[in-house]
Amino acid sequence: MRRTWFKRVAFGVVGLGLLGLSVWVADHFVGRQSDRRRLDEALTQLDADDPDWHVLGVVKAHNAAIPADDADNVTKATLSALGLRPASWAARQKEMYAGGKIPQIEWDEDRLPHDDAFCSLYEVFLESGDAFRAALATRRLPRGGLPFHFAEPDPFGTLLPDLQTHRETFHLFSEYATVEAYFDRGDEALRAAGAGLHVGQVSLATEPTMISQLVRIAGSAIAVTSAQRTLAWSEPTDELAPLQAAFAAAAAVDGMTAAVRGERAGILRVHANVRSGALPADYFEKMGIGLGPAPSYPPWVTRYLRRFKGRNPTRDEAESLRIMNEFVAAMRLDGPARRAACDAVTARDNSAAAAALMPSVAKVVGADDRVKAGLGCAAVGLACERYRRQTGRFPRALAEVPASILPAVPTDPYTGTPLSYKLLPDGAVVYTVGPDKTFVGGQPHDLTKGAPLRLYEFRLWNVESRRRPPTPRPEPEESDDTLETPAGATP
Repeated sequence: MRRTWFKRVAFGVVGLGLLGLSVWVADHFVGRQSDRRRLDEALTQLDADDPDWHVLGVVKAHNAAIPADDADNVTKATLSALGLRPASWAARQKEMYAGGKIPQIEWDEDRLPHDDAFCSLYEVFLESGDAFRAALATRRLPRGGLPFHFAEPDPFGTLLPDLQTHRETFHLFSEYATVEAYFDRGDEALRAAGAGLHVGQVSLATEPTMISQLVRIAGSAIAVTSAQRTLAWSEPTDELAPLQAAFAAAAAVDGMTAAVRGERAGILRVHANVRSGALPADYFEKMGIGLGPAPSYPPWVTRYLRRFKGRNPTRDEAESLRIMNEFVAAMRLDGPARRAACDAVTARDNSAAAAALMPSVAKVVGADDRVKAGLGCAAVGLACERYRRQTGRFPRALAEVPASILPAVPTDPYTGTPLSYKLLPDGAVVYTVGPDKTFVGGQPHDLTKGAPLRLYEFRLWNVESRRRPPTPRPEPEESDDTLETPAGATP
């Protein structure tokens, strides 16, 4: 009886083993053939829907828009102007951002900066006249950009050394605007803000990477801040309408589609190069892609993942293609719909390998929403300033502003409804409700926290409230050494 029971157990174990082996064989051979077929069908469909989806097509589309003559290229002309900066400019930047020995220009609503912060900027400004004038002249050029090429065989290794130079360009225009606004030359300041906005949009809007779009977004945010500071320190006239139109146009620019298409092309090129042998078969494993949050797993689970997680590269490639196709489709939407579509992609249980290949699309979309809100608020704010100059007061509501000044109120990217506006005792404010839909413009905010809060509202000040003195700095605390020693005590 006992022998019969052991035989049954043995046969059961062998049977389960054979069943498991059959399932593994089916998955390894039949499943892979099915995965390969589905991937080929998906790629064929992509070829039909978007014939230039691959790296060569993406690069061709970007490079084709670049002017053949460098003299007509706003990007090349601006970079050339940067070469005219004196050595003192770079030295000041180093001291200000690295050493901290030079204080940065404060941005405290309508107040002017402290003398020590402004004087260090002004000294460099006086030596940088040629660079400023040459850079400002590039505003007249309508097109630009630099040639782009993905690195081969590993597009993930593509270098973008010019992005730092673009950042320096934005700061150059911002500093020019700060000096001009300080001396109450508002129109010159707004020209500089508009030039910085223009070079960023023209140079980077079609570059097919997420990091390029983040730099473009940063440049737009700097232009908005420069415009708001200018209206807090001066009363521009002629440049209000041109910059208002430029802000409205920039808010409508779609750089995200080019970026996501480029990231998709790069990801699929890596997969193709692994398949062809141009990259090693264990490329993803060496890069740590596809293992998930390994430190949270027990060691035996981590060993299993390292051995088997990347065993089906065809399925991972198909999953990467599906995810990136859905992101590209999401980029065709606006405002809340775009964000919801991105959230839906990331919320699904994507395979670890494919999910790890995804760029931080949702994060960049969030930054793009912020800058679209800021650009829209700035466009409306400049329209309200134009209305004030005509009527002597800010509008009670945006409906009072005639269409000749404000053709339409931009939508809030967080709600899909028009941006908000209200009068304040010392001016007015245009604002967005923000991603959590609780932001209220005109409230006391800690503006030192950076770009997000600055972009959620555009403040306007009554003339008598502009150009107030700097906020007094706190008195330094006395150290123990300066305290008097009590009588009879030993110092």
